[in-house]
Amino acid sequence: MSGKSTRKRDGKRREAAESKRSRRPFALLATLLSVIAATAVWWVLASRTGNGSEPVEVSPRPAIPRIENLGEVDPRMAERVRQAVAAVERAPDDADVWGRLGQVYNAHGFIALAAQSYESASRLDPQSFAWPYYLAIFATDRGAVKEAVRLLETTVRLQPKYLAGQFRLGSVHLDVGNIEAARQAYKRVTALAPQSPWGYVGLGSTAWREQRYEAAASLLERARELDPDIQQANYLLAMTYLALGRKQRSEELLEGLADTAPQAVLHDPLIQQMQQQRNDLQSRIAEAKQLRKQGRPEAAEAIYQAVIGYDPDHYEAHHDLGVLYARLGRHESAERHLEKATSLRPNTAAPHLNLAMLYFESSRPEQSMKETKRALELDPRLTEALRLFDALTAGLTPCSTD
Repeated sequence: MSGKSTRKRDGKRREAAESKRSRRPFALLATLLSVIAATAVWWVLASRTGNGSEPVEVSPRPAIPRIENLGEVDPRMAERVRQAVAAVERAPDDADVWGRLGQVYNAHGFIALAAQSYESASRLDPQSFAWPYYLAIFATDRGAVKEAVRLLETTVRLQPKYLAGQFRLGSVHLDVGNIEAARQAYKRVTALAPQSPWGYVGLGSTAWREQRYEAAASLLERARELDPDIQQANYLLAMTYLALGRKQRSEELLEGLADTAPQAVLHDPLIQQMQQQRNDLQSRIAEAKQLRKQGRPEAAEAIYQAVIGYDPDHYEAHHDLGVLYARLGRHESAERHLEKATSLRPNTAAPHLNLAMLYFESSRPEQSMKETKRALELDPRLTEALRLFDALTAGLTPCSTD
């Protein structure tokens, strides 16, 4: 009985040993897999946290584009640039502050610096339609049509309801002869804003390009009904009627072009937002000049006075304000500002000539002759100064001159 038991126990031990040997490769494999899995988890975590032995590659932050010498630009503009750069330095991962820096540069004509800023903003926020839109305008201006189309398509994909983006996309397609693509973009403009003339301007342009003159005339007339001051529509309609043999109507439209002021422009909130960054003195002067052309002297005067308040020795503000006052018949004020302008730039002919004309109108021929001669010394070909010199030499008075 004991011998059988011993043999039975030995058999069981051999079976267990065989079983254990047969399972050993699978156990080793499981152990190896668990080690590999743990290592993989550790590597992933290390790559996310940067605590592993391998360095983590991080895209370097782009350098902030800067004007080389801010001391050489308008002081108010320089201050605006400093503020925008400081905002980027405080929040280098904020797309909006990069975009605002781009707008500041854009508004003041630093296009390359603006483009760098917009590109950084677009990388930080690829869902914003503003930054590719600005870049598309730059691409269009330098003739990079394929790039402009790509950027504008990105713009309208991100914001399909942006009217100006759709219109610009149509215009770029039309410029390179992609007529059907242009037509579809312009149709989207009319669908978005049926009472806007710009979709009809675009569709009229495509019809004209295809020499479908009757259709072009109908579409362009519709645009003029909605806004008669769009120069593009008036000119193209004149050319359309000329092609249709309606010469008189064509000439009427062409004659009216010179009287169409101010010109209607496409409403573009992003462009307006960018232009609001312009607060340097020279842009204010440009604004005042435009107001004068529009027959708004009071508004222009306020701007000139504001510029002089900031910079009492701003030549152009004094000169232009003197001319403005002279035309308004405010001779005493005009004289004061023109004399200041001549003192600021004694070797510039224009303020001497305008001061000479003011003296002439004020019946002060000797002072007028002195300033006229000085203007001619500086610019002997100055036609107005030559005429004034002849009038003074002949002893003419303001009333007897034309």
